[in-house]
Amino acid sequence: EVGDYHVSFVCSKSCIEEVDNEAYNIIFLGPTGSGKSTLINHLFNANVVKAGASVHSVTRQIQYTQGKLKWSEDKKWDKRDQVNVIDTIGFCDTELSSQEVQSAIRSSVRTSITYIDKVVIVCSGRIEPPMVQAIKKMMKWLSYEKYKHNFVFIYNKSDNVSDCEKAENL
Repeated sequence: EVGDYHVSFVCSKSCIEEVDNEAYNIIFLGPTGSGKSTLINHLFNANVVKAGASVHSVTRQIQYTQGKLKWSEDKKWDKRDQVNVIDTIGFCDTELSSQEVQSAIRSSVRTSITYIDKVVIVCSGRIEPPMVQAIKKMMKWLSYEKYKHNFVFIYNKSDNVSDCEKAENL
């Protein structure tokens, strides 16, 4: 639950279709192990996607989760109540090349068909050059320059990292 509203799980889906443009669509992107799936589970306050701490990628395919946003009438900022959350394969995947990951995301999430309302880019630890390149490619593909207001950047798993180290890693 977040404030006076929360997202409840409706179903897992195999894809998002043109009809889903009526929903609020959120895509989570970032390196393997950054905590994308865990954040999605927190959003739903339930285990709706597979997540875990492992040296190998946990998310092996793109996962689509549909939810319902429960509004308190006086706090409603958007008339939509259906939410689609897309959990992607991590950049710098342990088994797939960067090109294979990006290709899988692009073919699965066709921006010409599906409107993405929010892009959440999740990072943790040191952000290495291959991760930077992968993030920049995805930002370009999702038209960051045109839709900056649709992007959110989360530096995750940083509880025990000093402000100086956070600034250095970013």
